[in-house]
Amino acid sequence: MSPTSKGNALKLASTAHDLGGEALRGTLEQNEAGHWTLSYVELESWLSRYAGQELVLAVAPSSLTPPRPTPVPAAPAAASTRARAARIVTRSAAVCGGEEP
Repeated sequence: MSPTSKGNALKLASTAHDLGGEALRGTLEQNEAGHWTLSYVELESWLSRYAGQELVLAVAPSSLTPPRPTPVPAAPAAASTRARAARIVTRSAAVCGGEEP
């Protein structure tokens, strides 16, 4: 789904309110418990008020909201550097006929 302009997304929310509906605005996230939230509103709880009713659910991602970068786990650089340095010292000692420190 391609993003829409922020103005059009807000117009959609305003129209929903004008027609007696509801709209939420915010960043969609999944909390530690695995529940989807939008501006700290748990969506499952919010939607449960409409259980058994037919709904029209509209979603409009705003083009002005940048996507969140996917976190990349950092490699343990210090441990890896120390291990690499130890291998170099060991190889150097073996090549030069010296003893390993």
